[in-house]
Amino acid sequence: MLRRPLFGIPWPGQLPDLRDLLRGKPVAPDDPAEFRDAAIAHRLTGFADAAIRTGRLRLPDPFARQLQDAHAVAAVRSAMLRRELLRIAPPLAEGCGAEPLVIKGPAVAEALYEPRTLRPFADLDLLVPRSKLEAAVDTLARLGYRANLHLRPGFAERYRHDIHFSRRQGDRTLGIDLHWRISDDPLGTELAHDRIEVAPLEIDGARMASPGPADRLLVLSTHFLTDRLRRLLWIEDVRRAALAADESQWLETFERADEKGLSWVLHRALDYAAHHLGLARERPRPPEPPPAWGPLRAIERFQFAAAWDLGHLTSIPWRERPGYLRATLLPSREGLRGAAADPEGPTWRLALGRMRRAFRSARTGSR
Repeated sequence: MLRRPLFGIPWPGQLPDLRDLLRGKPVAPDDPAEFRDAAIAHRLTGFADAAIRTGRLRLPDPFARQLQDAHAVAAVRSAMLRRELLRIAPPLAEGCGAEPLVIKGPAVAEALYEPRTLRPFADLDLLVPRSKLEAAVDTLARLGYRANLHLRPGFAERYRHDIHFSRRQGDRTLGIDLHWRISDDPLGTELAHDRIEVAPLEIDGARMASPGPADRLLVLSTHFLTDRLRRLLWIEDVRRAALAADESQWLETFERADEKGLSWVLHRALDYAAHHLGLARERPRPPEPPPAWGPLRAIERFQFAAAWDLGHLTSIPWRERPGYLRATLLPSREGLRGAAADPEGPTWRLALGRMRRAFRSARTGSR
């Protein structure tokens, strides 16, 4: 299925049990294997582990152990990344002349979840000023990180919203997504470093900078609509951020969304939270018309991977479209390696894998 169903997210057949898991209700899945895979795909292993420990989630032992093992791995990765954040944030602040904003992962876990282990994360997402991107890249290189080239040199800096970095630590790989805006969509520039209201947040005893309550919800809403996978944990992030805002912050969120042209984005993300998780908070104003066709609307309409690029082509000048197509259709080998799960494979295999991913709809979207 190429067209995304209304409010469609992966593993729809498992959503009733996943919702009950989030709500703290007893859960006894009819298909333990499918439930296990869905809980892992939606990043709900923390909730599953807690429910297994209290007896709320009833699964055969092998499936229960697999979910708890998955959560243990995620918890270790999250702990390593929190520790890594404390190591790299000060040098980045010095190199950029501005504190990097922690925009997802540990900031969301600290601000919205108790215990924070309910909200695992796979990498660090840091936002720096666009004018200081080169300084941030140099700083991460000095700290042992390698930039993963996206398609061709300069492509990410011109058309994307982040650069991916990785560093080996023992038998694990630590990842950082260095952002200068929140989305590739033109609306992402409205959530650049200098356009976000900053609030301090303590993580493991260290003061970090993160978006304030109003912009936090805008960031989470934009991030959610940016990714075609539509994980239920990200919808829970939106729901919790909406409920955590007091009345003045709630009103400010909608005012700022209107000012930034993000009204449709905010309302659309809240619609997902209402549809899937029962968010019922009254909104102070209706949505503005949706933005012009582009990446965000393309991903909301279609669920195949290439939809993002098709949407992106409509948001850039005509004269740039041939170069964009060349980069996406004929990436360099290094660019292929940067996006591949098995970067050491032969070039033909990397290219074939990319083509398959580009035109394959979400595998679990119709289950």
